[in-house]
Amino acid sequence: MNKKDFIPFEATPVGDHIKDELDARGIKQKDFAKQIGIQASQFSEIIKGKRGIDTELATLIGKALGINPLFWLNIQSNYELNVLKTKNIRN
Repeated sequence: MNKKDFIPFEATPVGDHIKDELDARGIKQKDFAKQIGIQASQFSEIIKGKRGIDTELATLIGKALGINPLFWLNIQSNYELNVLKTKNIRN
């Protein structure tokens, strides 16, 4: 199997990675949402994988955590691609 053909069992949303980063730093989700200027409910949807992030949000998150926004955008893009791959093999 070629590396490019790899299909994950389950796609991991960017919110899982953000949550892990916040937990490691001891930052509460509600406080972080306020810090980056979004509603706690909106941020909760991201953490739960119900909502993705765009370039603007990746920039806010990246700036607040000191992590390049491209890192977060790549995770989001890979998640979206993996969702499509997993749907295609199940259909």
